[in-house]
Amino acid sequence: MAASTTTTTKLFLDIIEQPETVLYNAVGGKKKGLTVRVGLFSKDVATGTVTRCRRRGAGMAIPLQARVLYTSGLPATSLKTDDDLLVVIEEQAIGADGEGRIKFRMEEVSGMHRPRGGDGGRFILEISAPATEAGEPLDLGTHYTDAFTIRSKVPSAKKQKRKSLTAAAQAAAAAAACGVAGPSGPSSGPAAGTRAPRRKRASVTGRRSRSRSSSSSASASASSVTTDDGNDSDTSTDSAASDSTVVSLSLIHI
Repeated sequence: MAASTTTTTKLFLDIIEQPETVLYNAVGGKKKGLTVRVGLFSKDVATGTVTRCRRRGAGMAIPLQARVLYTSGLPATSLKTDDDLLVVIEEQAIGADGEGRIKFRMEEVSGMHRPRGGDGGRFILEISAPATEAGEPLDLGTHYTDAFTIRSKVPSAKKQKRKSLTAAAQAAAAAAACGVAGPSGPSSGPAAGTRAPRRKRASVTGRRSRSRSSSSSASASASSVTTDDGNDSDTSTDSAASDSTVVSLSLIHI
């Protein structure tokens, strides 16, 4: 009786190079695009060891399949013709080196797809590889790239600077609305719910204090003058008192 064979390895795909995050499709001509590279790997079920799978012979090449999706997972199609958005520039099936590659581009920009796809109109690429081994289909899994954006032209330096200034102004306004201190630190003004000191009133009070001090000085000076002339004043007062006494005695005598 022949011994049964048990599969100890499992083949799977993995993305080894992600596409760039932005493609300007009006720059560089029709050959300018994004590139994604995938590799075929073998995993030992018993030990968990993963190695690059090297396949021999051109007949063992595994073709790649790709389609464009929105980041929500919904299929992305052309807004003009309802056809596939993907334009494949170059394609290399997984060969003897265990690698495959797809270079692609899209003619419709993300801004056109923002209402339909959301997330600013960003896209992802779904990649699969239908393969067979010994007449049996291989489940290599389905993989998805990171999100990317399609734009028309590279924005000018002036536009980028204006956009940066606008973003900074919006951030400052949001911080002010939330009561967050700006880059210069906490505010030096009065805290919320307190009244600012009335500097003008304080200065008036100061002037009144100085006026009172001046009046006191003047009174002190007048007292000094009176003290200096004290002898004459006392003499005049005594004379007036004596005259009044004589007049009074004369009237009584009469």
